[in-house]
Amino acid sequence: METKTITYALVECYKCSMPFYTTDYFDKRRREDHQTFWCPAGHPQCYTGKSEAEKLRDQLNKANNMVLEVYRPWIGYHWEHEPDCAIEKHIRRYPGIQNFIEYSSIIAHTG
Repeated sequence: METKTITYALVECYKCSMPFYTTDYFDKRRREDHQTFWCPAGHPQCYTGKSEAEKLRDQLNKANNMVLEVYRPWIGYHWEHEPDCAIEKHIRRYPGIQNFIEYSSIIAHTG
Protein backbone atom coordinates (compact mmCIF):
# COMPACT_ATOMS: atom_id res chain seq x y z
CA MET A 1 0.00 0.00 0.00
CA GLU A 2 1.38 3.38 -1.04
CA THR A 3 1.39 6.26 1.45
CA LYS A 4 0.74 9.76 0.15
CA THR A 5 1.55 12.87 2.17
CA ILE A 6 -0.66 15.91 1.75
CA THR A 7 0.45 19.26 3.14
CA TYR A 8 -1.82 22.17 3.90
CA ALA A 9 -1.64 25.97 3.82
CA LEU A 10 -3.35 28.07 6.45
CA VAL A 11 -5.41 30.86 4.88
CA GLU A 12 -7.27 33.63 6.69
CA CYS A 13 -10.33 35.24 5.12
CA TYR A 14 -9.70 38.92 4.44
CA LYS A 15 -13.31 39.79 5.32
CA CYS A 16 -14.32 37.69 8.37
CA SER A 17 -10.82 36.65 9.52
CA MET A 18 -11.89 33.00 9.67
CA PRO A 19 -8.85 30.74 9.40
CA PHE A 20 -9.17 27.73 7.11
CA TYR A 21 -6.91 25.24 5.39
CA THR A 22 -6.39 24.44 1.74
CA THR A 23 -3.95 21.94 0.28
CA ASP A 24 -0.59 23.40 -0.67
CA TYR A 25 -1.28 22.34 -4.25
CA PHE A 26 -4.57 24.27 -4.32
CA ASP A 27 -2.94 27.32 -2.70
CA LYS A 28 -0.09 27.29 -5.22
CA ARG A 29 -2.50 27.00 -8.16
CA ARG A 30 -4.64 29.94 -6.95
CA ARG A 31 -1.52 32.08 -6.48
CA GLU A 32 -0.51 31.32 -10.08
CA ASP A 33 -3.87 31.56 -11.84
CA HIS A 34 -5.49 34.24 -9.60
CA GLN A 35 -8.87 32.48 -9.76
CA THR A 36 -11.49 33.08 -7.09
CA PHE A 37 -12.04 30.67 -4.20
CA TRP A 38 -14.23 31.02 -1.11
CA CYS A 39 -13.80 30.85 2.66
CA PRO A 40 -16.12 28.50 4.58
CA ALA A 41 -18.44 31.47 5.28
CA GLY A 42 -18.80 32.11 1.53
CA HIS A 43 -16.60 35.20 1.10
CA PRO A 44 -14.77 35.30 -2.25
CA GLN A 45 -10.98 35.31 -2.08
CA CYS A 46 -8.24 35.64 -4.68
CA TYR A 47 -4.53 36.34 -4.78
CA THR A 48 -3.87 39.51 -6.74
CA GLY A 49 -0.10 39.73 -6.26
CA LYS A 50 2.32 38.38 -8.85
CA SER A 51 3.48 34.78 -8.51
CA GLU A 52 7.19 33.91 -8.56
CA ALA A 53 6.84 32.73 -12.17
CA GLU A 54 5.24 36.05 -13.17
CA LYS A 55 7.99 38.03 -11.40
CA LEU A 56 10.70 36.02 -13.18
CA ARG A 57 8.91 36.42 -16.52
CA ASP A 58 8.79 40.20 -15.97
CA GLN A 59 12.52 40.26 -15.17
CA LEU A 60 13.27 38.28 -18.34
CA ASN A 61 11.12 40.60 -20.45
CA LYS A 62 12.86 43.63 -18.93
CA ALA A 63 16.28 42.16 -19.74
CA ASN A 64 15.18 41.35 -23.31
CA ASN A 65 13.91 44.90 -23.77
CA MET A 66 17.22 46.30 -22.52
CA VAL A 67 19.12 44.17 -25.04
CA LEU A 68 16.83 45.32 -27.84
CA GLU A 69 17.37 48.96 -26.88
CA VAL A 70 21.14 48.52 -27.06
CA TYR A 71 21.20 46.62 -30.37
CA ARG A 72 18.15 48.18 -32.08
CA PRO A 73 20.30 50.63 -34.11
CA TRP A 74 22.31 47.69 -35.46
CA ILE A 75 19.42 45.38 -36.40
CA GLY A 76 19.30 45.09 -40.18
CA TYR A 77 22.41 47.24 -40.59
CA HIS A 78 24.52 46.49 -43.65
CA TRP A 79 28.27 46.48 -43.12
CA GLU A 80 29.15 48.56 -46.15
CA HIS A 81 31.49 51.41 -45.38
CA GLU A 82 33.85 53.80 -47.03
CA PRO A 83 37.22 52.09 -47.53
CA ASP A 84 39.04 54.38 -45.08
CA CYS A 85 36.44 54.57 -42.28
CA ALA A 86 37.41 53.38 -38.79
CA ILE A 87 35.10 50.36 -38.85
CA GLU A 88 36.45 49.16 -42.19
CA LYS A 89 40.03 49.53 -40.87
CA HIS A 90 39.19 47.41 -37.82
CA ILE A 91 37.55 44.77 -39.99
CA ARG A 92 40.67 44.57 -42.17
CA ARG A 93 42.91 44.48 -39.06
CA TYR A 94 40.87 41.60 -37.53
CA PRO A 95 39.72 39.44 -40.47
CA GLY A 96 38.57 36.56 -38.21
CA ILE A 97 35.69 38.52 -36.72
CA GLN A 98 32.50 36.47 -37.05
CA ASN A 99 29.80 38.67 -35.56
CA PHE A 100 28.96 42.06 -34.12
CA ILE A 101 29.43 41.00 -30.47
CA GLU A 102 32.97 39.78 -31.20
CA TYR A 103 33.59 43.02 -33.07
CA SER A 104 32.25 45.12 -30.20
CA SER A 105 34.50 43.41 -27.67
CA ILE A 106 37.57 43.99 -29.86
CA ILE A 107 36.72 47.67 -30.27
CA ALA A 108 36.15 48.01 -26.50
CA HIS A 109 39.59 46.51 -25.77
CA THR A 110 41.46 48.44 -28.44
CA GLY A 111 39.49 51.49 -28.29
